[in-house]
Amino acid sequence: MTVVVAKGDLAKGVLAGIVISALNFGWKMAGIHVAFPEHQEGTKIYKLSGPLFFASVASFIDFFDVTGDPEHIIIDFKQSHAWDHSGVEALGKILRTYEEAGKRVTIIGLNEASEGLVAQIGLAIPSGQ
Repeated sequence: MTVVVAKGDLAKGVLAGIVISALNFGWKMAGIHVAFPEHQEGTKIYKLSGPLFFASVASFIDFFDVTGDPEHIIIDFKQSHAWDHSGVEALGKILRTYEEAGKRVTIIGLNEASEGLVAQIGLAIPSGQ
C-alpha cells in the first residue's frame, strides 16, 4: 500500500508485494532440520526433514561432524527433498568430505524428483534403498 501511495503506481505496488512475499516464503522454507544422532552398532543416522535448496545449504552442511562421526553414516531423506542443484551439490560436498576422511556414507529415502536432480548433475549416490 505504501508503494502505491508513494509512487502513485499500482503496478509497482503489486511488484513490491510479490517480491516481499517471495522473500518471506524463502525465509520460511529455508528451515531444514536434522534429527540426530541415532547410533546403531558403529553407524550414525542423520534423519533430514524439510527442503534442501539454495537457502538451506549452509545449515545442512553445518549439521555434519565428519571428524567425530563413526566409520559409517546414513543420511535419511525420507522426510526431505532436494529442490535444486545447489542442494544436490551440497550433498555431493558432504559425500566427498566423508570419502576423503575414509568414511562410508549411505543415502536412503531419496524421492524420484531428488533422484532426477542427482542424475542430472551426475553425482554418484551410495544408496541403501
